Amino acid sequence: MNELGIEQEICASAAEALELLALRYFSALVVDFDLLSAAQVARMARLAPPQRRPVVFAMIGTRTDVADSFQSGANFVLYKPLVLAQVSRSLRAGKGFMQADRRRSPRLKLELREPARWFGQTKTGVRESSLENFLLRPAGN
Repeated sequence: MNELGIEQEICASAAEALELLALRYFSALVVDFDLLSAAQVARMARLAPPQRRPVVFAMIGTRTDVADSFQSGANFVLYKPLVLAQVSRSLRAGKGFMQADRRRSPRLKLELREPARWFGQTKTGVRESSLENFLLRPAGN
């Protein structure tokens, strides 16, 4: 993956993968379809808006139905046991379909440790925002 300039992030569970998909953009997703909830992860990736939809690679074993992986939203199939040459070819082919995050400004996650006032409403929690048109004021100003 390093040869193709692809960074990777590994998830230990489907719940973790679904959370990351909700929070961040990924241009590709490699899902092991021999694991429970793999189809759910692929389906959720397909629900993303077209400009933020990742290319989905399904890793399948001999007992996994190829048609099921495509029906769940996979774009490419990687057969187990994985062979480096096959994986490299598939990733190269898929890279042509991968889209970079096309936002005009980078996104930052802001964690509000104290309640903040937004248009007269008090809110707490994690917010995503861009650097553009953003103003921070020290307390008391």
